[in-house]
Amino acid sequence: MPKPVEKEEVASNDDGIVITLSKMSTTEVLSDIKKILTESPGSTPVFLVMPGNPPKKIKLPHSIQTNEELLSNLRATVKDGSVKLSQ
Repeated sequence: MPKPVEKEEVASNDDGIVITLSKMSTTEVLSDIKKILTESPGSTPVFLVMPGNPPKKIKLPHSIQTNEELLSNLRATVKDGSVKLSQ
């Protein structure tokens, strides 16, 4: 069983996972993120920050069970973007 993770402070008014995409993100990256999220259902909300001026923050329809493995997989997928757990 993967180990739960501690929450980090991020500049956000919402609790949950915040995935920030880089301008170089592709539809393949979005598809991979969706696959990772659907494999770990839970109660933690997920937000996606799309690049732009200003960036657009979208609450995704997926809630997940947060663990180190999931965060590691998301970070490997978004590469130049970021994945943060806010509280």
